[in-house]
Amino acid sequence: MKPNSVGCEAPNILPVQISIRKASVKDALGIAIVQAYTWQTSYTGLLPEAILQDKIEHIRTKEQLLKKNIETNGNFLVALIEETVVGFACYGASRNEQYENDGEIAALYVLKGFQRLGIGKKLLTACTEEFRKNGLSHFILNCLRGNLSLGFYTEMGGSPVGSRQDTLFGTPVTEDILRFAL
Repeated sequence: MKPNSVGCEAPNILPVQISIRKASVKDALGIAIVQAYTWQTSYTGLLPEAILQDKIEHIRTKEQLLKKNIETNGNFLVALIEETVVGFACYGASRNEQYENDGEIAALYVLKGFQRLGIGKKLLTACTEEFRKNGLSHFILNCLRGNLSLGFYTEMGGSPVGSRQDTLFGTPVTEDILRFAL
């Protein structure tokens, strides 16, 4: 093996055991960290740097908000490797009046170093199972325009059905709406 840039041996990457489960309040910090850092790696160049930096600087505040949300709604799933949160999804009823009878995945994030291991697919599938349990036949997902994850969502069966304008922290953004049939 060749040493990497800091002089350490490159490790052999072994297959990993991924588990998906409902989140508990103990997962709130892990979810907040995943969200802050995936915003950095996914939205650089799409959102102002100040917004991305703010996410990281306010991880502890986000943790507290997540604890309340998890206790109240219980609509979070976490992806774990060795009991460490490396991804999560938040799902529920659609917030879009045009798709009011659908479910919605409001967030689905996987840390960059753990992408392409099937974690996103497992989270999406687990959300799909939750929607089915609730008798839904479709769900939507909004994807920030320019986000490279759009290809993943279309590969997973999402069909672009429109777009919506929103404002994130005072910044106007466009999100593509994808709809999935169950």
